[in-house]
Amino acid sequence: MLFSKSLTRILNRLTRLSKRSPAINVPRSSARFEIELLGNKHYKKDFQCEEESLTRFLLSFAKQHSKIDFSKTYVAVYPGDTQVLGYYTILPSQLKLEVIPNTKGYPTGYQMIPAIKLARLARDITMKGTTVGETLLMSVFQNAVAVADKTGAMVLELDAKNEHVRDKFYARFNFIKLLDDELHLYLPMSVIRKIVAQGSEMAK
Repeated sequence: MLFSKSLTRILNRLTRLSKRSPAINVPRSSARFEIELLGNKHYKKDFQCEEESLTRFLLSFAKQHSKIDFSKTYVAVYPGDTQVLGYYTILPSQLKLEVIPNTKGYPTGYQMIPAIKLARLARDITMKGTTVGETLLMSVFQNAVAVADKTGAMVLELDAKNEHVRDKFYARFNFIKLLDDELHLYLPMSVIRKIVAQGSEMAK
């Protein structure tokens, strides 16, 4: 599959930054990030993003939802640090087959297909201009593939907060509009596997 030039540039940049050590003359704004499952050690009190509901979820609900296995939240931190710089939340889901614009390759006779839902993705306002958002989304892709390998999942779906986020961020990763809502997006697992494989190949 031929990826967009934008996506290829993203993968190149993430690979390049991941090979650097932030301890050796690398600005904190461009250092690589570690992605970890949200835990008690993480400091999130000062986290703030432009969308108040995303800030509130991390501060008040993310840990509780993870504890009862309703969803899982992963956070981005600098290596060796615990300050939350960004996060994402994922959970299992189902998607109506009728809202997918191209159903070729999907099983017939079913109304729903197994999916993974990217419920939230946010970065701290101080991280604007860094690659933390892209790093988080690549981690989503890696986790999605791992889940699909073990339990099955055909697509990753999400609801973009607005058109700007849809067009300036998710479009660069080739997300496709679903038929039920202009902000409801998806990416086939087959595409995600290729993105992850290309990223891994670049990292060698």
